[in-house]
Amino acid sequence: MLAAWGDSTEEDEGIEEEDAAVALMAKSDSDSDDEPLDSLAQLKDRVCGLSKAKLQELLFTLMDECDAINFENCMLKNACSKLKIRILGN
Repeated sequence: MLAAWGDSTEEDEGIEEEDAAVALMAKSDSDSDDEPLDSLAQLKDRVCGLSKAKLQELLFTLMDECDAINFENCMLKNACSKLKIRILGN
């Protein structure tokens, strides 16, 4: 009973999320989430049971992680530039 994204209700999404969570827990016994995905088809298989709300939550989490990594990268570049100036200045 999978409804189209636009047609699902909050109750349907809750049931879908529970079903997806159970499926992912069962799959995690045999597959590790740390294993790399070899193809787009494997990625599609992993997310096909997730609701729109869960996918949106994961996307926002990914965006937050990317922002944090980008900020840290900028900080490291600045620190490296300052070290380079110190080394070349002496």
